[in-house]
Amino acid sequence: MDAIFINLERNNTAFFAATPGRSFCFTLYNTASRKSAESCVADLETIIYPKHLIANGIGSGKIEFSAWLKETGSNEPIADSWVSFSFQVNLDCIDRFNGAKAALQERADQIGSSQLQLQNVPFCFDIWEKKLDTLQHASTAHAQFLHSQLDVFSGSRGMFGVPFFKQSFGHGDRIFMDFIFSKHQEFKVITEFGTFSGVTSMYLGMTSRLRGMSVFNTFDMVDYRDPSVKEGWLDNMKFHLGNLEQVPLLREAMVSVIQSDFLFVDGGNKKVEAYLYAGNLRVGAGLLLHDYEYENRMEDTPKQHDLILQQMGFTVQYEKVATAFNSCARFWIRTSMSNAFDLRIWLAKIGCTSITNCDVSQRVASIY
Repeated sequence: MDAIFINLERNNTAFFAATPGRSFCFTLYNTASRKSAESCVADLETIIYPKHLIANGIGSGKIEFSAWLKETGSNEPIADSWVSFSFQVNLDCIDRFNGAKAALQERADQIGSSQLQLQNVPFCFDIWEKKLDTLQHASTAHAQFLHSQLDVFSGSRGMFGVPFFKQSFGHGDRIFMDFIFSKHQEFKVITEFGTFSGVTSMYLGMTSRLRGMSVFNTFDMVDYRDPSVKEGWLDNMKFHLGNLEQVPLLREAMVSVIQSDFLFVDGGNKKVEAYLYAGNLRVGAGLLLHDYEYENRMEDTPKQHDLILQQMGFTVQYEKVATAFNSCARFWIRTSMSNAFDLRIWLAKIGCTSITNCDVSQRVASIY
């Protein structure tokens, strides 16, 4: 059921000079559908925030709102108490969420429904995507400050409040990752390449756990995990030792990627690791590469392009979102099982004469 929440906040205006015998009245009018609602409330204390009243069934569109105080027995507004304004209601996004409307009504106080901006919901990205076209590079001092705080090289970085030296992951990267997981609720089984201290691993492992106790696997050549991370390690999380930049490929990593919905690559040579293993992802799975692009200027997009990933059937997604969040990570979704890329031919081109024994990262470094 469509619902508009109405409440009052205490201030020094005439609304709260109310005495017994005065009522709060309002009207709501949808200019498109001509639906309306109106009511008068005798006890103002019942609608002072966080308490509220609900008007149902007004629908989407431009809503004209008016409110006033009146004396009992009179239909005339009390002087200086009249307020009116219009606002826009769009139910396209909230209609996509099963049970969301009920939750907004039942837990309005806890989730701040009166201030919630549904136009920013990642799941409804297709509705607000075009707004990103109007953004320019940070121009005001406040925007520039925020832009620098989100940077992967900012000293403010660190999930869970860890100091910057325990995680090489910016706040912009984390917000972008939040966006991806919020947009793609189907991403449950997760694989990470490059564990390092394990702070990002904790985030990813917890994400999998919250999505049906799904499995999370993470790989690194050395166990650099912080002791506090090891103490907080969850039982759905598995750490593996292994070199992901050589052939033959690591069997445990191949199996993990095949079973995954989402692969996060943040090891040594990210592109090498992606080229070697991302071909094992199913159609519909997501691929996120960290440290891909550091120059985030909206006016420079689009520029995210990787021919090999394209040949493997991966399609660029949300580049403008990553740029707006000042994330150095970039995201793809596998949209087809393309045969345009042959791993064995590529290995031969970079000088791996044997597909059973070759240090791929070393060969790539000598070429590029």
